[in-house]
Amino acid sequence: MQINANCKVNQVPFPAVSLCNFNVVSLKESKNIETVLKRYNITDDRIHKFFNGLAALKDNVKQSNNFTEILAILKHHYFTMDTIMEEVHQKCENLLIYCSFNRKEKRCDNLFSLIKTYEGYCCTFNYAALNDASEVPLLPPDEDLEYYEDQNQDALTQTSGIITTSESGGMSGLSVVFNVEPGDYPSWSPIPYYGVKVLISDPNDYPETTVLYRFITLGESVAIKVDPMVFQSESNIRRVVPDKRACWFHDEVILGHTDRYSFETCHTECKMKTYLDTCGCIPFKYPREKSTRICEFEDLNCLNNVTVYKSRENMDCKPMCYMECQDKKYSITSDLLPFLPEDYPNNVS
Repeated sequence: MQINANCKVNQVPFPAVSLCNFNVVSLKESKNIETVLKRYNITDDRIHKFFNGLAALKDNVKQSNNFTEILAILKHHYFTMDTIMEEVHQKCENLLIYCSFNRKEKRCDNLFSLIKTYEGYCCTFNYAALNDASEVPLLPPDEDLEYYEDQNQDALTQTSGIITTSESGGMSGLSVVFNVEPGDYPSWSPIPYYGVKVLISDPNDYPETTVLYRFITLGESVAIKVDPMVFQSESNIRRVVPDKRACWFHDEVILGHTDRYSFETCHTECKMKTYLDTCGCIPFKYPREKSTRICEFEDLNCLNNVTVYKSRENMDCKPMCYMECQDKKYSITSDLLPFLPEDYPNNVS
């Protein structure tokens, strides 16, 4: 295996960028569920405890209450744990107020989609990874953007929707101004500060295993520089059996939620299978089949035990999750910058 340090910038996909609000439950977006529950005489205190408990479903934290009565009411109104978590999340159109790519202003809803990550639902740019029962909407093509074409012969998946760029340096790439809506943070929420967690990941992978991140809090402006690295293997290495070379080509293994093998996706699917085999369900934040049960509060003790006691090494992964024979990695550095309103349209302040 060799590292290609001489590839052009546009021979590597622009990374996926996910913006995850610290606030799991939006005051505005949770009103619908709150109204439903009040019709059944559920008290404000009980409703607030239920909303606060939703964060535990993201982190598999044990809870003393299963909120059985509340979930029964919401299921009667055709909610699932998945749709509850999506319903109460701040909408991307409220989070994103200005977007540009390579200094050209773009409609944010043409760049970002709401997807699942290990942080729950996040607004994400340039994601083309796992298939899910709740499909990520296909974003319209844009003639101003460059799209990545995989030059490796072992790539099966279409990569036409993944964005790349020939430009580098300051002000190139993605620029976003967002509003976490501090007034939308509930007064009863334990979250101590306002902001987002920014996830940087491979656009072909579910954002979990090899994710880079930065925190951005209220009033900050952050420039994140991304450096890609490409790993390549000669095709004749295919003659070596996988357990000797300890890597898979992208077309050698077909996984459940994608037709492009990756170490990260393999590990995610192995983790999902471990949860399903042990607890009989999959946490809401993972891609799933329509027939798969989504974990609820009553499953958190089991999920927590799996998280604590089953490491990557002792999970029974089939196939074995070897590294990729052709791969790319990103590294990042970041700088705090002053926010200069004159660099943006008048409606951005």
